[in-house]
Amino acid sequence: MNTAITSRWDGTEYLRKHQLSPLQIDTEPDPGLALVVTIPAHDEPDLLRTLESLCAGPRTEDAVEIIIGVNRPEDSPPELKTRHARYFEQASDYAAQHSTPGYRIHALDYPALPKRHAGVGLARKLIMDEAVARFGRARNDAGIIACLDADCMVAPSYLQQLVAHFRAHPKTPACSIYYEHPLSPHSDTLRQRGGIARYELYLRYYVHALRYAGFPHAYQTVGSSMAVRSDVYQREGGMNRRRGGEDFYFLSKIMALGRFSELRTTTVYPSARISHRVPFGTGRALSDWITGEKDVWEVYPLAAFDALRTLCPRTPELWQTPSSNATAIGWISPDLARYLDHNGFRERVDQMRANAASAATFEQRFFQWLNGFRIIKYLHWLRDEGQPQSAVESAAAELLRRGGVLEGDVPEDAEHLLDRYRRLDSQGQPLQFPQTGNRSEWL
Repeated sequence: MNTAITSRWDGTEYLRKHQLSPLQIDTEPDPGLALVVTIPAHDEPDLLRTLESLCAGPRTEDAVEIIIGVNRPEDSPPELKTRHARYFEQASDYAAQHSTPGYRIHALDYPALPKRHAGVGLARKLIMDEAVARFGRARNDAGIIACLDADCMVAPSYLQQLVAHFRAHPKTPACSIYYEHPLSPHSDTLRQRGGIARYELYLRYYVHALRYAGFPHAYQTVGSSMAVRSDVYQREGGMNRRRGGEDFYFLSKIMALGRFSELRTTTVYPSARISHRVPFGTGRALSDWITGEKDVWEVYPLAAFDALRTLCPRTPELWQTPSSNATAIGWISPDLARYLDHNGFRERVDQMRANAASAATFEQRFFQWLNGFRIIKYLHWLRDEGQPQSAVESAAAELLRRGGVLEGDVPEDAEHLLDRYRRLDSQGQPLQFPQTGNRSEWL
């Protein structure tokens, strides 16, 4: 790396602490490098379609790089090793044929990831760290690192709109990108179509339900539809090595920083294929649906978010509340209070009060504690305590009714509801809800 670079966020310090593998790209980046799209590829037969989708759109005035990380675990069976070699060769040939000044493609080979950590989190980290080094050499601390998957397609405007979004929002640390799973029109895949419609409906319902509850960091956390500035990525310690859910944990940290944004002027089209490679996510959820392990797609009911709604919008009031015992605070739902008191609520609130100079600072720190991960744990706790789950169609329709989008007894069809949510999200239209009530709701 160019030793003349002295910026704190040129990648040198970050890579010294967090780099797990030697860097593979040794060429100088084009001047004005603004965006690096990172694509982990493990046993991906559709990789070239993804690359063609990226190349099909108009180029940006700024330099762009695509980094593909073809990877497999060290204990891969022989047939996977053969496919891995073929896919890496295809990616390398494509990179050689389509790289031009201002638009560089790099195919990197990771043929033996340690089996203990091999997975999408580690694969993302390795190539995102390469992106950090590229921006360091380009002297662009705030360069954009975008995450895409090797089975996705993108709208022609994808590259241009990513650069334009971060330029228009200079203080945003990261963004989620609007996405839509393709819904196959073919009759022989009707159950798969129904499964992916319900899965995406769940993802959109969940974010809107969090907003209904007053949670301030409610955004989509889809790994193939996100982007982050290089300096922010470094400050937060980079990507984690989780085999699944790496996107959720990573973005939850970034969202808590504030000023997170949504890019709605372009679209990513994630694959709706079946997979067992991770314990949750699109592929696994679809597999359970298609094999009949799921007859009803169940989700966290609105009652769970009603409970969160008694706390989240009124968090600043904790700054002046005499008691730090959640069960003694009359306006918190009893179930939520019980969970909070069993998870260190008193100690955390007292600590935050002692170290915050204002209610605003207190609130910011509170939601760094009551973050997306802790809310998921609370929802799981409610489920394990016996709270009935809801069919996704019923819950999603009821939320739209409460938000004034649906009226009357509208049929609860998954695709119809998904279309409603997509329109809301693509246009950035939040649902409108009345103010929360008082403790009498819980007596």
